Amino acid sequence: MLRADYGYQKMVDHLEIVAICDPRPEAAESAAARVGARAYTSLRRLVGEEKLDLCDAVTPGDSHHAVSCFLSACSISHIVETPIAATLPLADLIMASGR
Repeated sequence: MLRADYGYQKMVDHLEIVAICDPRPEAAESAAARVGARAYTSLRRLVGEEKLDLCDAVTPGDSHHAVSCFLSACSISHIVETPIAATLPLADLIMASGR
């Protein structure tokens, strides 16, 4: 999941970015157009429609646990930006869901 304000367009020579997800449709479309990817506003839809090798979860810190646990449940490898979670129990939940 990439937010429109990150510089992932610099990585297109090194990897294939297949999808951008942002709850704001215009931000998703803009970021996706810059890197030649498909735009999504729903993570569930993105996961259901794309084959993902890795996901970079760039979301507000208070949603890291929900996104990370969902991706783990879908067996998708992912990176979670810092902070890993808003509280220690939520960080523990993320760790447990990845096992």
